[in-house]
Amino acid sequence: MHPHSVEQKRLEDRTGGGLAGRRVGVAAAVVSALAFSTEGLFSVGALRMGADVPAALALRYLVAVAYVAVVLLLAGPRRRDEGGGTGGDPVDGAGRAAARGAAGPRRQDLAVIFALGGLAHGAVPRLLFEAFMRIPTWLALLLFYLFPVLVHVGEHVLGRHPLGRRRALTVAVTLAGAALVANPSTGADIRAAGVLLAVAAAFCNAAFLLAVDPVLQRTHLHHAVAAQFGGGAVVHAALLLAGGSAAARLAGALPAWPWLVGLGLVTTGAAVTALSAALQRLGAARTSLIGMLEPVFAVAWGVALLGESVTPVQALGAAVVILGVAGSIRDD
Repeated sequence: MHPHSVEQKRLEDRTGGGLAGRRVGVAAAVVSALAFSTEGLFSVGALRMGADVPAALALRYLVAVAYVAVVLLLAGPRRRDEGGGTGGDPVDGAGRAAARGAAGPRRQDLAVIFALGGLAHGAVPRLLFEAFMRIPTWLALLLFYLFPVLVHVGEHVLGRHPLGRRRALTVAVTLAGAALVANPSTGADIRAAGVLLAVAAAFCNAAFLLAVDPVLQRTHLHHAVAAQFGGGAVVHAALLLAGGSAAARLAGALPAWPWLVGLGLVTTGAAVTALSAALQRLGAARTSLIGMLEPVFAVAWGVALLGESVTPVQALGAAVVILGVAGSIRDD
C-alpha cells in the first residue's frame, strides 16, 4: 500500500472514517492553541499581583484538578464509563475495547498518563520560566516551537507518520512564520543556559506528545485529562514544598486569584482538554503543527487587550503560519 494511503487509513481509524471527526479534531486543536495563547496574559497578571512562581503554578494546577473533578461529577458514572477515547464518540475499535475492558489495564494506562503529565505539566512550564529569566522571550518561544519539528521527526522514526517532502516543507514554512511572529531583535543578551532550557522544554513537550498519543487512544478523554492534571499538581506541590515557606508563599499568591483561576480554567483546563481531544482524533504530528497558531493568537491577545502594536514582519509571519496550517489541514 502507498505510504500516503497507509497514513490516510490511520487517520480514518482515529476519526471513525468520517470527515466530521477530522473537523472536530481540527477545531479542538485550534481551540487548544487559542486557550494556551492566554498563558502570557494570565501569568503576567498574576506576577504583577505579587504571586510567587512556584505558588502560582501549584494553585494553577489545583484549580485545574477542581475543574476536571467537576466535569467528571457532572458527567455521572454512566457517561464516565461509556464510549471510547473521546468521551462517548467512537474513535476506533481499540478505544471502544478499552472502555469496555477490565479496570486493571485502564488503571495502568492512567498511571502512564499521570507520569507523563508530571513530565509535561511539571517540567515544561518551569523550564520555560527559567529560560525567560535568561534569554529574550522571542528567542525562548522560537526555540520552544521546535517541538512540532521534533514530533514530526519522532513519528517518522517510530513509523507512525511518514515525513514526506511536502509535509517537511509545510513544517519548515510554518516554523519560519512562527519565527517572524516571535519578533526577533538584535543586540540581545543571550546566555547558553537559557538556550538549553528552552530547547529542553521543546524536547520535553515533544516527548510527551509522542508518548501519550497511543495511550490516549485507549483512554476516556476526561479520565486522561484528570490523570495529566494530577501528575502536574503533584510535581508543582513538591517543588513548592521543597522551596520552603510554602504556606506564606501560597498566602502571598492569593491576591492574584482571578489571574490564577484564569490560568487554571482556560490556559490549563480548557487548553489541555481540547489538546487531548485533538490528539485522539488527529495524532501528535497534525495536532502539534496546528498548535503553531498559538503565537499568532498570543499576538492578537496583546493587540486586543494590552494595546500592543504589530510590526509588518509579525503580520507577515502570522500570515505564513496560517497558510502553513491551512495547507496541512487541506492535505489531510
